[in-house]
Amino acid sequence: MTEWSTIEDIERIMLKELREAAGAQDAPGYVFWGVTPEELLLSLKQFTEEVRLSPAQRAGVRALMARARKRGYTVVAILFVGDRAYFQGRRVRLVAPEIRA
Repeated sequence: MTEWSTIEDIERIMLKELREAAGAQDAPGYVFWGVTPEELLLSLKQFTEEVRLSPAQRAGVRALMARARKRGYTVVAILFVGDRAYFQGRRVRLVAPEIRA
């Protein structure tokens, strides 16, 4: 059976689960996605280049990228609590809506 969700629902669920696991309800979280795993990895790479991260946070994102590549994730959530990075990934088939004129 196919289950349908919006990307916003997936983002909300993933960040909620990470915040509960980390015990940090107000920690900043980020969600990245790509139609393909390669698009996701490009998005994560750009994030590490454009956002000021501590060396420990950067190492956490690199570890996530390796895991995402290996498992074929298309959506990942990252939660930073101090220098620690918590993350969760999922392989989700993203479908663009059809727009009719």
